[in-house]
Amino acid sequence: MGKIHSEGSPHGWLVYQREDVVRNERFIGLLQEAAGKRGHKLSIIVLEEMNWQISIRSEDEANLVPDYVINRSVSPWLNDMVEMVGIPVFNSAFLARVANDKRLAHAFFQKKKHTNAS
Repeated sequence: MGKIHSEGSPHGWLVYQREDVVRNERFIGLLQEAAGKRGHKLSIIVLEEMNWQISIRSEDEANLVPDYVINRSVSPWLNDMVEMVGIPVFNSAFLARVANDKRLAHAFFQKKKHTNAS
């Protein structure tokens, strides 16, 4: 991987599983267009091709780190990792985990219902 972004210009990663990139091409284009209008660069990152390391060892490697991540790969562990190193991720690991697991979503809303009823 080379240098991902230039200084001063916010750069985000839009992460998808390989099989979902083509199917979501139109939505990806809309997100990239919206990012461009705000002066951001949004790169498509294929989850299966990611080479993620937890620690940054040099200034050159720091340039590989995005300013934010939009994870559309339904991989909550990635949201966790990104949050752990201090990179903003949309949506949070908690939300990604709950939203992508019907059992957890049901339990979450049952708890909310009982909490709000008190």
